[in-house]
Amino acid sequence: MRCQKTHEGDIPALSRLWKQAFGDTDEEIARFFREAYPHASGFAARDGETLVGMCFALPQQLACGEDTCSAAYLYAVATHPDFRNRGLCRALMADAAACLTGRDYDGALLMPQDSGLREMYGRMGFRDCCTVSEFSCDAGEAVAVRPISAVEFARLRREYLPPDGVIQEGANLSYLERYAAFY
Repeated sequence: MRCQKTHEGDIPALSRLWKQAFGDTDEEIARFFREAYPHASGFAARDGETLVGMCFALPQQLACGEDTCSAAYLYAVATHPDFRNRGLCRALMADAAACLTGRDYDGALLMPQDSGLREMYGRMGFRDCCTVSEFSCDAGEAVAVRPISAVEFARLRREYLPPDGVIQEGANLSYLERYAAFY
């Protein structure tokens, strides 16, 4: 098993693994490789010549008090089902961390899909931060909302971020804008 950076020629194999792991549509996957991948660092795990694991690091900025810190948002971390429970993800994440540390990133973030993945990443040294609590309340009167631009979203996000919040700007915000409207 070896880990290495991805390259353009890997996109078909990365796309197949992505579809198998997450079930996204071909267009959603193609959008990532068209819009976000050029700004990302991709990491692949291979068994011989077969791509069996992947992870992408998207550059982010974190609000660190009055300053900002450089971070990587680890995205689309996946291991082929036939290769799970062999330490492959741990090796891939360690390789990505070493590479990112060498590029002077201050940290890395990810959003586990479920509590099992949260526990797995916890064993790798990740901890909860920027936690969002879910709550419900009784419905009241309707509230008027209005669409806002990505620029206004970025400005408001900075204004209301907690001290350790994730800043969404640049290429990452452009990619996010393709999936959701801002209000």
